[in-house]
Amino acid sequence: GNDDVKKRFMIVPNCHVIRLETAPTATGVRVVSVLTSKGPVPVPDGGRVVIAAGTIESTRLVLTSFPALPNAALVGSNLMAHLRSNLTIRIPRSSLPANMGMELQASALFVKGVHTRADGSTSHFHLQITAAGLETPGGDSEAELFKKNPDVDLFERFRTVTDTTVVITIRGIGEMQPHNPDSRVTLDAELDEYQHP
Repeated sequence: GNDDVKKRFMIVPNCHVIRLETAPTATGVRVVSVLTSKGPVPVPDGGRVVIAAGTIESTRLVLTSFPALPNAALVGSNLMAHLRSNLTIRIPRSSLPANMGMELQASALFVKGVHTRADGSTSHFHLQITAAGLETPGGDSEAELFKKNPDVDLFERFRTVTDTTVVITIRGIGEMQPHNPDSRVTLDAELDEYQHP
C-alpha cells in the first residue's frame, strides 16, 4: 500500500544516476547514497548497489564515484565489444527462375572465421546468412526462422503460406582487439547537464 519500506525491489523510470556517494569503512568504502536526477536514494547498512547501466555509462559512474580506487587506472581500459553490420536484400519471387520449385522455406548459415593481425594476435568473427520467404514485402528474414518457432504439429501450416518475397540478411559480427591501449573509456572535461564529466 505505497509503503516503500516493505518493498524489496523498485524500478524508477526516466531517472539518471549521477553519482554514488561513499563513506569510508575499515576495509575500504561503502556506498551510502545513490544521487539521481530525482533526488538521493539512501543505501542502508548491508544494502547492495549493482552497477549495470551499460559499458560506457557504468564506467563513467565508477570513475566519478570512486576516483581513489587502488586500481583506478584500470577502470575503463581494455574496452571490448562485438561489432555488427547487416546487409538485407529483398528479392521478389517473380524474379527467381521458375525451375527453383514452388515452395519457399527458411534457411540459415553460420560461418566462423579467425583473423590474424600483423602482430600475430588473432580475433574471431562470424557471418550469419539467413533467408526466408515472406508473404508481405518486409525486410525481416528472421520472422519465420527465430521468431515463430513452429512446433512439429504446426509445421504443415507454414508449408502452405504463399510467399511473394525472399529476404536475405547477411550479418557480419566481429570482436575488437583486446589489450589495445587506444580502446578505453575515459572522462571528458566537458560537463553534462548535472555538472559531472
